Amino acid sequence: MGGDPASGRGYDRFGVATDYLRSLRVGDVVKVILKESGRFRLPTPSNTHADVRKIPLIMIGPGTGVAPFLAFLQKIL
Repeated sequence: MGGDPASGRGYDRFGVATDYLRSLRVGDVVKVILKESGRFRLPTPSNTHADVRKIPLIMIGPGTGVAPFLAFLQKIL
């Protein structure tokens, strides 16, 4: 049955990508396509924020998991 007793859920939840990646075996080939967004930009330093790491960010990712946020943080740190 699985699940986390503390959450009250009687089953395990897996994201689509996580479940797919978990199913891969050594030697499997995965096609990856990188596409830069034409509109989204991380904040850049301005006169008021000399250090990009101190610019406040609110990140909302319904169903995206944490991977995009880790990439954003890696980019600015």
